[in-house]
Amino acid sequence: MSTPSEAAADVAVDIASNIASVKQRMDDAISSNDRPSGSVRLVAVSKTKPLELLEAAYEVSNNIIY
Repeated sequence: MSTPSEAAADVAVDIASNIASVKQRMDDAISSNDRPSGSVRLVAVSKTKPLELLEAAYEVSNNIIY
């Protein structure tokens, strides 16, 4: 059984991995559709996730939600 801090670290890693995956897919779509870099934004929206998850996403994204 993991400690609360280990669980939080696992969540942060999962969130960071998910954000990186989405950014990569965005970059691929931008380049394959001849769009200028920076012409697409990632916007975080949540109605059902707990505040702790949103805070973790904010932290692992270097405080930048696109």
